[in-house]
Amino acid sequence: MWLDDAHSYLGSSSKLAEDTAERLKKLIDDPDAGPVLVPATSWPEHWQQLTTQPRRPLDRARPAAEEASSACAPALFQSATYIQVPIAFGTDELATARGAADRDPRLALALKYAASGKITQYLAGAAKLIERYRTAPPPLEIAARWPRQVTALVLLCAGMPGHEPSDPLRAFGRREGELIEAGDIAGAVELNVETWLGPEADERTRGRVRRMQRHAFDVQLAAAQEHEPAGVAVELRAITAPSLVVSGAKDLPDFRLIAARLAGLLPGARLVELPWAGHLPTLERPHELSQLLTVFLRETVPSG
Repeated sequence: MWLDDAHSYLGSSSKLAEDTAERLKKLIDDPDAGPVLVPATSWPEHWQQLTTQPRRPLDRARPAAEEASSACAPALFQSATYIQVPIAFGTDELATARGAADRDPRLALALKYAASGKITQYLAGAAKLIERYRTAPPPLEIAARWPRQVTALVLLCAGMPGHEPSDPLRAFGRREGELIEAGDIAGAVELNVETWLGPEADERTRGRVRRMQRHAFDVQLAAAQEHEPAGVAVELRAITAPSLVVSGAKDLPDFRLIAARLAGLLPGARLVELPWAGHLPTLERPHELSQLLTVFLRETVPSG
């Protein structure tokens, strides 16, 4: 049984997490079910939370069985074997991998194409993910090329074909490139956090963006080559779907300008500028964005 990103469904005090942990523990402890192997993946910080998660105060109103199950997740992971996978293979690991490459063509490909010894990321599909991300058509292209397939369009701090980057955006790109070239990935992460989040973002949100951006860099740097997106000319006025165009007042000027231009180009577009937001409003205030999107979709998308 494979548990990918185990923290996603075991890392909370929800009833689902408790039930899942309790059932897994019963399966592992059952002498008639063995042998049972349960590989699980998790980020180091999430693993720390899973294994040290404090048990909530005793609730005498809860049934005893439910109280006992709330301690199952920490107990389950504290008895597990923890193997920390390094970001990159070192000299000894690479030598061992080369010795096994004759018997494993996938490993041979990873050794040939993975950058900087990042074998694990390559085998996890990082190169293909990067290619799909960079060559996938953006929402505007889809809505313009296949207008009948799109019933409503929401554009959050969107880019735009043919936009000429401003000096601040170019300066950000240069600085990020310099930091990555110098091997200062942590510095590049902080640059992204400060650039893309608004000033009202709390530390919890900043921590999430740090983890997300670090993961993005790890995946990108594992790719052996760059993949340029396929440039397809589209006529934005061909879009017929009602559109909600959202920008952040604290974002880079490029995206505020693009939002205003799109609102003027798209038929029936509604422009909303969030005074508190940077480039990532769904992370800064997810509940507020959910309400905004729900109201728009209820007004524009037929029910049923």
